[in-house]
Amino acid sequence: MWACPGGELDPSLLNLTYLNYLDLSYNNFRGTTIPSFIGSPKKLRHLDLFVSFFGGTVPLHLGNLSNLNYLDLSDNNFNGTPVPSFIGSLKKLSYLDLSLSYFSGMVPPQLGNLSHLLHLDLITCSIP
Repeated sequence: MWACPGGELDPSLLNLTYLNYLDLSYNNFRGTTIPSFIGSPKKLRHLDLFVSFFGGTVPLHLGNLSNLNYLDLSDNNFNGTPVPSFIGSLKKLSYLDLSLSYFSGMVPPQLGNLSHLLHLDLITCSIP
């Protein structure tokens, strides 16, 4: 789903039980939060939300994606919210990009649990 006009995502995505790759980059979800049902597909390995203009906070349900090895939340509008500590429970992550999303606060120590992490980008996160 690249360059869709935005709006809301349909929860029928949950019916895709074998979904392992979801790319919602370059969409205009301006003003909406990441739907919690995105944290449901158990086989999801790749989640790309780059330049989707999501806002608010990152839902805790993304912490349920135990098979995720790629997570890109970059270039969204999470202004002033902390980097979610539950990301540290995604043990298979090898790629994590939180840049240009304007997270704030300390990097949670739980990110130290990501022993497979090869790429970490925190550019423009307001980290003291």
